[in-house]
Amino acid sequence: MVTDLEYGIFVASAVCIVGYFPIALLQDVSLLSTLLRRRPRMPARVPGRHVLVMMTTAGNAPEIVRQIFRTIAGYGLPVELAIVKEARDTNSYGVPEIVVPPGYQTPNRSRRKMRAQHYASEWLRGHGYGAETYVVHLDDDSVPDREYLEYVFGMPYHGGQGTLRLREYGRNLWTTLTDFVRISDCDAFCAAFNRAGHPMMVHGEGLTLRADVEEEIGWDFGTFGAEDLMAGIELGKRYRWGLIPYHVRIAPPVSARDLYRQRRRWHYSFVTAARKISHMQRTVILWFVYRYYIGWTGLFGLTLWLLNILLGIPFPAWLLYLGVFNLVSYFGFYQYGAWVTQPRYSILSLLLQFPVSYLECGTLFYTLIDPPNPTGFDVIQKV
Repeated sequence: MVTDLEYGIFVASAVCIVGYFPIALLQDVSLLSTLLRRRPRMPARVPGRHVLVMMTTAGNAPEIVRQIFRTIAGYGLPVELAIVKEARDTNSYGVPEIVVPPGYQTPNRSRRKMRAQHYASEWLRGHGYGAETYVVHLDDDSVPDREYLEYVFGMPYHGGQGTLRLREYGRNLWTTLTDFVRISDCDAFCAAFNRAGHPMMVHGEGLTLRADVEEEIGWDFGTFGAEDLMAGIELGKRYRWGLIPYHVRIAPPVSARDLYRQRRRWHYSFVTAARKISHMQRTVILWFVYRYYIGWTGLFGLTLWLLNILLGIPFPAWLLYLGVFNLVSYFGFYQYGAWVTQPRYSILSLLLQFPVSYLECGTLFYTLIDPPNPTGFDVIQKV
Protein backbone atom coordinates (compact mmCIF):
# COMPACT_ATOMS: atom_id res chain seq x y z
CA MET A 1 0.00 0.00 0.00
CA VAL A 2 1.32 3.44 -1.00
CA THR A 3 1.71 5.89 1.88
CA ASP A 4 0.87 9.59 1.66
CA LEU A 5 4.59 10.41 1.58
CA GLU A 6 5.23 7.99 -1.26
CA TYR A 7 2.22 9.35 -3.14
CA GLY A 8 3.53 12.89 -2.68
CA ILE A 9 6.94 11.88 -4.02
CA PHE A 10 5.28 10.23 -7.00
CA VAL A 11 3.16 13.28 -7.84
CA ALA A 12 6.10 15.68 -7.48
CA SER A 13 8.32 13.55 -9.69
CA ALA A 14 5.55 13.14 -12.29
CA VAL A 15 5.02 16.91 -12.50
CA CYS A 16 8.75 17.53 -12.88
CA ILE A 17 9.19 14.81 -15.50
CA VAL A 18 6.26 16.00 -17.61
CA GLY A 19 7.37 19.64 -17.24
CA TYR A 20 10.92 18.91 -18.35
CA PHE A 21 10.02 16.71 -21.31
CA PRO A 22 9.42 19.58 -23.81
CA ILE A 23 12.85 21.05 -23.00
CA ALA A 24 14.51 17.65 -23.37
CA LEU A 25 12.83 17.11 -26.72
CA LEU A 26 13.60 20.61 -27.96
CA GLN A 27 17.27 20.49 -27.01
CA ASP A 28 17.69 17.13 -28.73
CA VAL A 29 16.03 18.34 -31.92
CA SER A 30 18.02 21.60 -31.87
CA LEU A 31 21.37 19.88 -31.34
CA LEU A 32 20.59 17.33 -34.05
CA SER A 33 19.72 20.17 -36.40
CA THR A 34 23.06 21.85 -35.66
CA LEU A 35 24.99 18.64 -36.22
CA LEU A 36 23.26 17.86 -39.52
CA ARG A 37 23.31 21.39 -40.90
CA ARG A 38 26.16 22.22 -43.22
CA ARG A 39 28.10 25.36 -42.45
CA PRO A 40 27.43 28.02 -45.10
CA ARG A 41 30.20 29.10 -47.40
CA MET A 42 32.34 32.03 -46.35
CA PRO A 43 30.69 35.11 -47.90
CA ALA A 44 32.64 37.40 -50.18
CA ARG A 45 33.92 40.53 -48.52
CA VAL A 46 31.71 43.59 -48.92
CA PRO A 47 33.73 46.33 -50.65
CA GLY A 48 34.60 49.12 -48.25
CA ARG A 49 33.57 47.22 -45.14
CA HIS A 50 35.60 47.95 -42.03
CA VAL A 51 35.77 45.66 -38.99
CA LEU A 52 36.57 47.03 -35.55
CA VAL A 53 37.29 44.57 -32.75
CA MET A 54 36.52 46.41 -29.54
CA MET A 55 37.04 45.14 -26.01
CA THR A 56 35.67 46.72 -22.85
CA THR A 57 37.75 46.09 -19.76
CA ALA A 58 37.65 46.89 -16.06
CA GLY A 59 41.46 46.88 -16.05
CA ASN A 60 41.94 43.83 -13.84
CA ALA A 61 43.71 41.56 -16.33
CA PRO A 62 45.91 43.70 -18.60
CA GLU A 63 48.27 40.92 -19.64
CA ILE A 64 45.35 38.67 -20.66
CA VAL A 65 43.93 41.52 -22.72
CA ARG A 66 47.28 42.18 -24.40
CA GLN A 67 47.66 38.50 -25.21
CA ILE A 68 44.19 38.40 -26.80
CA PHE A 69 45.01 41.40 -28.97
CA ARG A 70 48.30 39.77 -29.99
CA THR A 71 46.41 36.63 -30.97
CA ILE A 72 43.94 38.58 -33.11
CA ALA A 73 46.70 40.66 -34.71
CA GLY A 74 48.41 37.37 -35.58
CA TYR A 75 45.45 36.38 -37.78
CA GLY A 76 46.73 38.77 -40.44
CA LEU A 77 43.28 40.22 -41.12
CA PRO A 78 42.77 43.95 -41.84
CA VAL A 79 40.83 44.57 -38.63
CA GLU A 80 41.16 47.56 -36.34
CA LEU A 81 41.65 46.93 -32.63
CA ALA A 82 40.54 49.17 -29.77
CA ILE A 83 40.09 49.04 -26.02
CA VAL A 84 37.39 50.83 -24.02
CA LYS A 85 38.55 51.62 -20.49
CA GLU A 86 37.97 53.95 -17.57
CA ALA A 87 40.23 56.94 -16.97
CA ARG A 88 41.45 55.39 -13.71
CA ASP A 89 42.89 52.43 -15.66
CA THR A 90 46.55 53.34 -16.20
CA ASN A 91 47.45 50.10 -18.00
CA SER A 92 48.73 50.19 -21.56
CA TYR A 93 47.27 47.64 -23.98
CA GLY A 94 49.20 48.30 -27.16
CA VAL A 95 46.10 49.32 -29.16
CA PRO A 96 44.15 52.58 -29.58
CA GLU A 97 42.22 53.46 -26.43
CA ILE A 98 38.75 54.93 -25.95
CA VAL A 99 38.91 56.40 -22.46
CA VAL A 100 35.64 57.11 -20.65
CA PRO A 101 35.87 60.51 -18.88
CA PRO A 102 35.43 60.30 -15.09
CA GLY A 103 32.43 62.65 -15.07
CA TYR A 104 30.61 61.12 -18.02
CA GLN A 105 26.95 60.23 -17.37
CA THR A 106 24.32 58.72 -19.63
CA PRO A 107 20.74 60.08 -19.65
CA ASN A 108 19.51 56.94 -17.82
CA ARG A 109 22.43 56.96 -15.38
CA SER A 110 23.76 53.62 -16.59
CA ARG A 111 26.77 52.32 -14.73
CA ARG A 112 29.83 50.14 -15.27
CA LYS A 113 30.04 48.36 -18.64
CA MET A 114 26.85 49.92 -20.02
CA ARG A 115 28.16 53.39 -19.32
CA ALA A 116 31.49 52.64 -20.97
CA GLN A 117 29.96 51.04 -24.06
CA HIS A 118 27.43 53.85 -24.47
CA TYR A 119 30.25 56.37 -24.39
CA ALA A 120 32.19 54.30 -26.92
CA SER A 121 29.23 54.22 -29.33
CA GLU A 122 28.99 58.01 -29.15
CA TRP A 123 32.76 58.29 -29.57
CA LEU A 124 32.63 56.18 -32.72
CA ARG A 125 29.91 58.34 -34.24
CA GLY A 126 31.87 61.48 -33.41
CA HIS A 127 34.95 60.05 -35.11
CA GLY A 128 33.20 59.17 -38.36
CA TYR A 129 32.39 55.48 -37.88
CA GLY A 130 29.11 54.60 -39.55
CA ALA A 131 27.38 52.05 -41.77
CA GLU A 132 30.66 50.87 -43.28
CA THR A 133 31.95 49.64 -39.89
CA TYR A 134 30.98 46.50 -38.00
CA VAL A 135 31.94 46.40 -34.34
CA VAL A 136 32.84 43.02 -32.82
CA HIS A 137 32.47 43.29 -29.04
CA LEU A 138 34.64 41.18 -26.74
CA ASP A 139 34.79 40.65 -23.02
CA ASP A 140 38.30 40.81 -21.61
CA ASP A 141 38.70 37.02 -21.61
CA SER A 142 37.16 36.06 -24.96
CA VAL A 143 38.90 35.32 -28.27
CA PRO A 144 37.11 34.96 -31.63
CA ASP A 145 38.43 32.42 -34.10
CA ARG A 146 40.03 33.82 -37.25
CA GLU A 147 37.10 32.57 -39.37
CA TYR A 148 34.70 34.46 -37.10
CA LEU A 149 36.26 37.81 -37.97
CA GLU A 150 36.68 36.86 -41.61
CA TYR A 151 32.95 36.14 -41.81
CA VAL A 152 32.09 39.61 -40.47
CA PHE A 153 33.68 41.19 -43.55
CA GLY A 154 30.87 39.71 -45.62
CA MET A 155 28.03 39.02 -43.16
CA PRO A 156 24.64 40.02 -44.67
CA TYR A 157 23.04 41.17 -41.41
CA HIS A 158 23.06 44.38 -39.39
CA GLY A 159 23.99 42.37 -36.30
CA GLY A 160 24.63 38.84 -35.19
CA GLN A 161 26.59 36.45 -33.07
CA GLY A 162 28.35 33.12 -33.19
CA THR A 163 28.56 30.21 -30.77
CA LEU A 164 30.84 29.54 -27.82
CA ARG A 165 33.72 27.17 -27.25
CA LEU A 166 35.98 26.80 -24.21
CA ARG A 167 39.63 27.78 -23.92
CA GLU A 168 41.91 27.52 -20.88
CA TYR A 169 39.70 24.75 -19.56
CA GLY A 170 40.83 22.28 -16.92
CA ARG A 171 42.22 24.80 -14.46
CA ASN A 172 39.30 23.87 -12.24
CA LEU A 173 37.59 20.55 -12.93
CA TRP A 174 34.20 21.50 -11.50
CA THR A 175 33.82 24.80 -13.33
CA THR A 176 35.03 23.19 -16.55
CA LEU A 177 32.41 20.45 -16.30
CA THR A 178 29.76 23.03 -15.41
CA ASP A 179 30.54 25.22 -18.40
CA PHE A 180 30.01 22.36 -20.85
CA VAL A 181 26.30 23.16 -20.70
CA ARG A 182 27.04 26.68 -22.00
CA ILE A 183 28.51 25.11 -25.12
CA SER A 184 25.50 22.85 -25.59
CA ASP A 185 23.05 25.68 -24.90
CA CYS A 186 24.72 27.87 -27.47
CA ASP A 187 24.86 25.22 -30.20
CA ALA A 188 21.27 24.16 -29.55
CA PHE A 189 19.39 27.37 -28.78
CA CYS A 190 21.53 30.43 -29.55
CA ALA A 191 22.29 29.04 -33.00
CA ALA A 192 18.64 28.20 -33.71
CA PHE A 193 17.34 31.61 -32.62
CA ASN A 194 20.09 33.43 -34.51
CA ARG A 195 19.49 31.49 -37.70
CA ALA A 196 15.81 32.43 -37.45
CA GLY A 197 16.69 36.10 -36.98
CA HIS A 198 15.21 36.24 -33.45
CA PRO A 199 17.89 36.98 -30.80
CA MET A 200 16.36 35.32 -27.72
CA MET A 201 19.70 34.36 -26.11
CA VAL A 202 22.52 36.88 -26.48
CA HIS A 203 25.94 36.89 -24.81
CA GLY A 204 28.55 39.63 -24.78
CA GLU A 205 31.30 37.55 -26.33
CA GLY A 206 31.46 38.21 -30.06
CA LEU A 207 28.30 40.33 -30.25
CA THR A 208 28.61 42.11 -33.60
CA LEU A 209 26.68 45.25 -34.53
CA ARG A 210 26.91 47.72 -37.37
CA ALA A 211 28.28 50.93 -35.88
CA ASP A 212 25.45 53.24 -36.92
CA VAL A 213 22.82 50.77 -35.70
CA GLU A 214 24.64 50.35 -32.39
CA GLU A 215 24.72 54.09 -31.89
CA GLU A 216 20.99 54.30 -32.64
CA ILE A 217 20.12 51.58 -30.11
CA GLY A 218 22.77 52.58 -27.60
CA TRP A 219 23.65 50.87 -24.35
CA ASP A 220 21.88 53.21 -21.96
CA PHE A 221 19.38 50.74 -20.49
CA GLY A 222 19.90 51.89 -16.91
CA THR A 223 19.79 48.36 -15.46
CA PHE A 224 22.24 46.32 -13.40
CA GLY A 225 23.10 44.23 -16.47
CA ALA A 226 21.63 42.14 -19.33
CA GLU A 227 22.61 44.92 -21.74
CA ASP A 228 23.80 42.44 -24.37
CA LEU A 229 20.43 40.69 -24.43
CA MET A 230 18.50 43.97 -24.62
CA ALA A 231 20.71 45.35 -27.40
CA GLY A 232 20.20 42.14 -29.38
CA ILE A 233 16.43 42.24 -28.88
CA GLU A 234 16.21 45.85 -30.04
CA LEU A 235 18.37 45.21 -33.09
CA GLY A 236 16.37 42.11 -34.01
CA LYS A 237 13.13 44.09 -33.87
CA ARG A 238 14.35 46.86 -36.18
CA TYR A 239 16.97 45.29 -38.45
CA ARG A 240 18.34 42.00 -39.76
CA TRP A 241 19.91 39.65 -37.24
CA GLY A 242 21.71 36.42 -38.05
CA LEU A 243 24.09 33.67 -37.05
CA ILE A 244 27.84 33.98 -37.44
CA PRO A 245 28.64 30.29 -38.06
CA TYR A 246 31.94 30.27 -36.15
CA HIS A 247 33.14 30.35 -32.56
CA VAL A 248 34.24 32.68 -29.79
CA ARG A 249 36.39 31.03 -27.14
CA ILE A 250 35.79 31.74 -23.45
CA ALA A 251 37.50 30.58 -20.27
CA PRO A 252 35.61 28.87 -17.43
CA PRO A 253 35.91 30.46 -13.96
CA VAL A 254 39.06 29.37 -12.13
CA SER A 255 37.24 28.53 -8.87
CA ALA A 256 33.82 27.55 -7.56
CA ARG A 257 33.68 30.91 -5.78
CA ASP A 258 34.16 32.76 -9.07
CA LEU A 259 31.58 30.49 -10.72
CA TYR A 260 29.02 31.45 -8.10
CA ARG A 261 29.82 35.15 -8.33
CA GLN A 262 29.60 35.05 -12.12
CA ARG A 263 26.27 33.21 -12.17
CA ARG A 264 24.91 35.42 -9.39
CA ARG A 265 25.62 38.45 -11.54
CA TRP A 266 23.79 36.86 -14.48
CA HIS A 267 20.74 35.87 -12.44
CA TYR A 268 20.50 39.25 -10.75
CA SER A 269 20.97 41.09 -14.04
CA PHE A 270 18.15 39.19 -15.70
CA VAL A 271 15.72 39.43 -12.79
CA THR A 272 16.24 43.16 -12.24
CA ALA A 273 15.95 43.85 -15.99
CA ALA A 274 12.95 41.53 -16.48
CA ARG A 275 10.36 44.31 -16.59
CA LYS A 276 12.27 46.21 -19.25
CA ILE A 277 12.96 43.05 -21.26
CA SER A 278 9.26 42.14 -21.05
CA HIS A 279 8.31 45.50 -22.54
CA MET A 280 10.75 44.87 -25.38
CA GLN A 281 9.70 41.28 -26.09
CA ARG A 282 7.62 39.23 -23.67
CA THR A 283 8.48 35.91 -25.29
CA VAL A 284 12.09 36.31 -24.15
CA ILE A 285 10.96 36.40 -20.52
CA LEU A 286 8.74 33.36 -20.99
CA TRP A 287 11.57 31.49 -22.65
CA PHE A 288 14.13 32.25 -19.94
CA VAL A 289 11.75 31.41 -17.11
CA TYR A 290 10.90 28.08 -18.69
CA ARG A 291 14.35 27.14 -19.95
CA TYR A 292 16.46 28.16 -16.98
CA TYR A 293 14.24 28.39 -13.93
CA ILE A 294 11.36 25.98 -14.43
CA GLY A 295 13.77 23.88 -16.50
CA TRP A 296 15.85 23.17 -13.42
CA THR A 297 12.94 21.11 -12.10
CA GLY A 298 14.17 18.48 -14.52
CA LEU A 299 17.09 17.84 -12.21
CA PHE A 300 14.79 17.45 -9.23
CA GLY A 301 12.46 15.29 -11.29
CA LEU A 302 15.28 12.90 -12.16
CA THR A 303 16.32 12.73 -8.52
CA LEU A 304 12.77 12.04 -7.37
CA TRP A 305 12.34 9.49 -10.15
CA LEU A 306 15.35 7.56 -8.89
CA LEU A 307 13.91 7.80 -5.36
CA ASN A 308 10.68 6.29 -6.64
CA ILE A 309 12.63 3.35 -8.02
CA LEU A 310 14.48 2.84 -4.72
CA LEU A 311 11.19 2.93 -2.79
CA GLY A 312 9.53 0.57 -5.23
CA ILE A 313 6.69 2.97 -6.05
CA PRO A 314 4.90 1.74 -9.19
CA PHE A 315 5.18 4.01 -12.23
CA PRO A 316 2.83 4.03 -15.25
CA ALA A 317 4.69 2.86 -18.35
CA TRP A 318 4.30 6.16 -20.22
CA LEU A 319 5.77 8.13 -17.32
CA LEU A 320 8.62 5.66 -17.04
CA TYR A 321 9.42 6.17 -20.73
CA LEU A 322 9.38 9.95 -20.33
CA GLY A 323 11.70 9.66 -17.32
CA VAL A 324 14.17 7.54 -19.27
CA PHE A 325 14.04 9.95 -22.22
CA ASN A 326 14.65 12.93 -19.91
CA LEU A 327 17.53 11.15 -18.21
CA VAL A 328 19.27 10.31 -21.49
CA SER A 329 18.69 13.83 -22.82
CA TYR A 330 19.94 15.46 -19.63
CA PHE A 331 23.17 13.49 -19.59
CA GLY A 332 23.56 13.73 -23.36
CA PHE A 333 23.34 17.52 -23.33
CA TYR A 334 26.39 17.80 -21.06
CA GLN A 335 28.13 15.04 -23.01
CA TYR A 336 27.84 17.08 -26.19
CA GLY A 337 29.59 20.04 -24.54
CA ALA A 338 32.30 17.74 -23.20
CA TRP A 339 32.84 16.03 -26.53
CA VAL A 340 33.27 19.17 -28.64
CA THR A 341 35.59 20.64 -25.98
CA GLN A 342 37.80 17.66 -25.22
CA PRO A 343 36.54 14.05 -25.46
CA ARG A 344 38.72 12.95 -22.55
CA TYR A 345 36.32 14.83 -20.24
CA SER A 346 33.34 12.76 -21.35
CA ILE A 347 33.73 9.99 -18.74
CA LEU A 348 34.31 12.47 -15.90
CA SER A 349 31.29 14.48 -17.02
CA LEU A 350 29.18 11.33 -17.04
CA LEU A 351 30.31 10.18 -13.59
CA LEU A 352 29.97 13.60 -11.97
CA GLN A 353 26.81 14.72 -13.75
CA PHE A 354 24.56 15.01 -10.71
CA PRO A 355 26.97 16.90 -8.41
CA VAL A 356 27.88 19.23 -11.29
CA SER A 357 24.19 19.89 -11.96
CA TYR A 358 23.50 20.63 -8.32
CA LEU A 359 26.56 22.90 -8.23
CA GLU A 360 25.09 24.90 -11.08
CA CYS A 361 21.57 24.87 -9.64
CA GLY A 362 22.91 26.16 -6.32
CA THR A 363 23.88 29.45 -7.96
CA LEU A 364 20.20 30.42 -8.15
CA PHE A 365 19.71 29.91 -4.41
CA TYR A 366 22.98 31.73 -3.74
CA THR A 367 21.59 34.73 -5.63
CA LEU A 368 18.38 34.65 -3.60
CA ILE A 369 20.20 34.32 -0.29
CA ASP A 370 23.05 36.76 -0.95
CA PRO A 371 22.26 39.06 -3.89
CA PRO A 372 25.07 41.24 -5.24
CA ASN A 373 25.56 44.88 -4.35
CA PRO A 374 23.46 46.73 -6.96
CA THR A 375 25.98 49.56 -7.10
CA GLY A 376 28.99 47.25 -7.44
CA PHE A 377 30.12 44.64 -9.92
CA ASP A 378 31.46 41.12 -9.33
CA VAL A 379 34.72 40.81 -11.25
CA ILE A 380 36.13 37.30 -11.49
CA GLN A 381 39.72 36.27 -12.15
CA LYS A 382 40.61 36.21 -15.82
CA VAL A 383 42.82 33.67 -17.55
